Amino acid sequence: MKNIKNFSINIEAVIKIATLLGYALLFYMVIISGNAKYYVHPRIVPYMVFGILVFILISYFISDELLRPKRQRNAIWRYVFFIIPLILAFSIPPKNLEVDSISLSGNYIRDNSHKEAEHYSSQGSNGTNESENYNDYDDKNDDNVPSETPSPNGLVMNNNTVIMKSENFIPWIEELYNNLVRYEGKNIEVVGFVFRDKEFNPSEFVPARFTMSCCAADMQPVGILCNYEGTVNLKKDSWVKVTGKILRGEYKGQIMPYIDAETVEPAQKPENEIVY
Repeated sequence: MKNIKNFSINIEAVIKIATLLGYALLFYMVIISGNAKYYVHPRIVPYMVFGILVFILISYFISDELLRPKRQRNAIWRYVFFIIPLILAFSIPPKNLEVDSISLSGNYIRDNSHKEAEHYSSQGSNGTNESENYNDYDDKNDDNVPSETPSPNGLVMNNNTVIMKSENFIPWIEELYNNLVRYEGKNIEVVGFVFRDKEFNPSEFVPARFTMSCCAADMQPVGILCNYEGTVNLKKDSWVKVTGKILRGEYKGQIMPYIDAETVEPAQKPENEIVY
């Protein structure tokens, strides 16, 4: 009877273990369900797996404290800061990606696409500005370049048409910004969601995709500006397939590509809306 009376559980240890295992379970469920893509870049997923193992390992070592009640009472409330986010994570399902959840200026997509191209250019080009050598390049007969000739980053046109898919969306944006003269007048096909902004002209929209560098906090839409007479009839955030020609434009003194759309038709939303 004496042993039963003295038996007690360390509540703080229980809370610690429950919290750690809770986060381990959360990470596991997010990875298994495929929803990790809404939170982090795929390259971060291995670190999440490592985190699961660490949480379980720490819980194992803490388990020795379960039957060792502490003489001094520690403030249990401090664990609330870890428990509340855990409860919310289990209670609130992942939300579909929406542009409204991201604060953007009207020229963001154009600026962001240009930054993507500048990043690529700083790594792979010789630093020559395209606007400086535009006339020199234009003197060459670009029609003699075979459509299957790969670009420096390995991109290849199909039947003289640029086809932007999920796996090459960002590389094609970089290529078009860095080597616009090579593709001016070429056909293009791209699937994206309809992004419009109050600063766009009535006939302008962007067939955009979300891009992520690290996690959901830096997720932003990116794409190429498109001119289409029926833009006002397009439903915001609806997925469309745009077919048209690549033309040369200028924005804030920067040369940029834009699409002169010939057809815009409904398209099925890709399995993964995010491109990397």
